[in-house]
Amino acid sequence: MKRDDIVGRHWNLFISFSQVANDVRKQATSLLEEIKSLSRQNEELVMEKEKDAAKIKELTAQASDWKSKYEKVKIDLRNLKGKD
Repeated sequence: MKRDDIVGRHWNLFISFSQVANDVRKQATSLLEEIKSLSRQNEELVMEKEKDAAKIKELTAQASDWKSKYEKVKIDLRNLKGKD
């Protein structure tokens, strides 16, 4: 093989490698951006889930409170009927 042929093949391989490296870099950058986006979405969903859990806890406590009040009023009504 001639020196010029070897240099030419080397140059072609270098260009091909550079293109592959650039493609990989672009794909990695794209994937990193996608991961960042998914991470932000996940954080938002976790915060929403925590808010929902807090609201459920609050509503459960309110329901329990109203149930207690209902039971008390029911007993009071029964006692009033008993006095008649």
